[in-house]
Amino acid sequence: MLGVSPRAGVALVSAARAIALARGRQAATAQDAYDVAYEVLVHRIESMPDSLSRGIGSSDILLELLTRVAAATV
Repeated sequence: MLGVSPRAGVALVSAARAIALARGRQAATAQDAYDVAYEVLVHRIESMPDSLSRGIGSSDILLELLTRVAAATV
């Protein structure tokens, strides 16, 4: 799997800010970023050919990552 571009990080922060505003807050939290991460990142991750040959796509990898890593808490 290849990593995401810097633009993906910008998109993630923008989406987290938007969801925070929709939830009535002025600032985004780590939970906001976590909540929108799949939708923002799934199409920005490209699986390596060996993963694809085993039937593992980018959505599978991202779902596994998001289930194993919890949102940060302060």
